[in-house]
Amino acid sequence: MQQRRAFTFGSSIAVGAAIVAACSIYDPSLLAPIAAADASSPLDGGEASTPDADSCAHASPPPAPAADDGTAALDLVFVLDSVQLLQSKTPLGYDLDGVCTCPGPEACKSVSAPPKAHCDDDAGRDNSGGATLATFATVSDGFSEDAINARLRSGESSILLRVRGYNGGANDTQVTAIVYRSTGVEPTNDSGTTAPPKFDGTDRWFLDPSSIVGGATAAGLDCEANPDCIALAFDPKAYVTDHVLVTRAEILLRTGNGAQIDLTNTVLTARIVPRGASLGLAEGSIAGRWRSDRLLAMVANSDSPAGPGPICNDKATYESIKQLVCGAADLPSDPALDRTDVACDSLSLGLAFTAAPARLGKVSTAIADTPPCGVWVDSCK
Repeated sequence: MQQRRAFTFGSSIAVGAAIVAACSIYDPSLLAPIAAADASSPLDGGEASTPDADSCAHASPPPAPAADDGTAALDLVFVLDSVQLLQSKTPLGYDLDGVCTCPGPEACKSVSAPPKAHCDDDAGRDNSGGATLATFATVSDGFSEDAINARLRSGESSILLRVRGYNGGANDTQVTAIVYRSTGVEPTNDSGTTAPPKFDGTDRWFLDPSSIVGGATAAGLDCEANPDCIALAFDPKAYVTDHVLVTRAEILLRTGNGAQIDLTNTVLTARIVPRGASLGLAEGSIAGRWRSDRLLAMVANSDSPAGPGPICNDKATYESIKQLVCGAADLPSDPALDRTDVACDSLSLGLAFTAAPARLGKVSTAIADTPPCGVWVDSCK
């Protein structure tokens, strides 16, 4: 059932962008530390207790190290400067559900009729959302990996990742990882002139109020070395193993024109490497769950390819795209419900990234638009 109510979000976008967007900034779950996965989860290097446990390699992050081997107490900030979304370059994602689907069973019940299979690769990686992106990339340039990277490189918006308490060595059994949404690079002078970021550790980046406790009233607050800037999304049980950072993080990446990739129950890994006079992140990987109802909300508020106006006014187009989105749903949004025979309500998505050294800047009020269809409530059930 669809319902309409007024709310503030973003402008309508092309169909391709709609399929990779979501409708909220942060889940309520981000009001507390991000919970680590259960020790038996393949995301912690454990073996899933399923009959097909050995039928694929179960691509997983490296496990936590046994001991520390550094003595520093570094506080590092990184900013995404490139992403990869399409499978054509390298395999993306991780085995999120511990199931080697095809020949193993699905993690949940398909909501499409007839039911669709969502086969993993030979390492068990879940990335049905990536396959969906590839499909839409062949028919629409509304969503473009090149355009997103151009946006990141221009400093229009990005994601900041902070690592606190890192000992500087190859292995650190516990660090705190923090994720901020950025509304762009700060101007380089008092006149408000904004130059493209240098990505050399000197750029200061605005923080979206949704990233900070009390952010709605914190506009203008400088968060560099400021204990009053308390992050909403953080993982106190992150770690570094053989120079690879591993953390659970909720990810929201603006892709332009009001669209955004919104991943929950996400695992993020990246290799900490020298970059200029500082440190950066390379070989980054993000794998998470992308709720289908949030995709449908963006689909409804997107420009219709059949003519002027949003897709919510074009029932035939909306229903066609809805079938594709719902058919691609391959996971429950809650990992605790994996392999419990519940209906699939999320798409798995993997992406790769790199990140440069950065600095925290001021809290900057985000500008939001009113979507043509208001809040669009629909699901694949």
